[in-house]
Amino acid sequence: LVLSLIAPVVLVQSRVLDDPHYERSRELIQELSARPTDYLATPFPEWFQFVGLARWHEAGRWKLSPGLLKVALALFGLVVGVRSRSRRSWALTWLAISVGAFVGSLGLNFQIAGWCPYGTLLDWFPTLARLRTPARMSVLVQIGVVFLAAEALRWGYRRARIVVARTPVFGRPGVGVRTTLFALGLFWLIGLAACYEVPLRRQKFVEVPSAKTQKGWIDWLKNNTSQEAVIAHVPFPKGPLPRDYESEAWAMYWGLFHQRRMVNGFSGFFPASYLELKTQMQSFPDEASFAGLRLRGVSICVVQESFLETHPLPRRPESSALWERVFRDPDAGVVLFRLRP
Repeated sequence: LVLSLIAPVVLVQSRVLDDPHYERSRELIQELSARPTDYLATPFPEWFQFVGLARWHEAGRWKLSPGLLKVALALFGLVVGVRSRSRRSWALTWLAISVGAFVGSLGLNFQIAGWCPYGTLLDWFPTLARLRTPARMSVLVQIGVVFLAAEALRWGYRRARIVVARTPVFGRPGVGVRTTLFALGLFWLIGLAACYEVPLRRQKFVEVPSAKTQKGWIDWLKNNTSQEAVIAHVPFPKGPLPRDYESEAWAMYWGLFHQRRMVNGFSGFFPASYLELKTQMQSFPDEASFAGLRLRGVSICVVQESFLETHPLPRRPESSALWERVFRDPDAGVVLFRLRP
């Protein structure tokens, strides 16, 4: 089932990646690689800011630290894990995964006496350059830290049971139930502190409007264009931030209803043809942008009225030879333009 769902996407991406013109420069790979100082700051404010490690973090860079308390517990968990014969292989496995992922996340920013291991791997395996963001290997570093921190809590819980069991309570020998509850409570608090040392911000859920709010222009597309028609949603993204590509997500969502092909919908995997069109669309509406759309078979532009307020279409006599307005949906705030061949 999973293969059937991802196969269409994987097949198209493999064809694009096989294009000899598709190549990531080493400068881009290095920019998308982490730096050691990226592991000094957490994505959200942590409890232990007074330690001051974040002062060495460069502004605008990734914040990849899982939290100081978890790191401290992980180091302790590594020590006690290696010292235990039964837990040694487990601890060393996660150590290898964490260190390997840490080095991998640094990508071209990691060098040993001028030698860059990641660069050598790129020379041996050129397809490795297609890995979009080496810094994302930091996820495995954070997972490894969590597992090793859990190892420390496991060891502490077992030791606490032994110590408390040998300690008289009100003149009586320790009782198994009391011992268990004490150890559980103590290390539950430590574990809870480790979990919440980096409090997550409350996320605001996106409210998806009903398709009825877009019914006008969607119905027009379904009734006045063929299944093979290609459309473009305007405006195109401009900036590099995730929020700049929110419009692309909405374009794909409305595509579930009108079921027409579109030149939009990219938010991380960018073929060269899309990047070229994106550059042309920054000057929309002009003849160059319309030429780029026609070259890709676009027949209809779905334009937000809010965009037209700041980017009005030129009203020149020759403009009628380029496009025509065919529909306006005031409820959705959308205007449809047909490109003339």
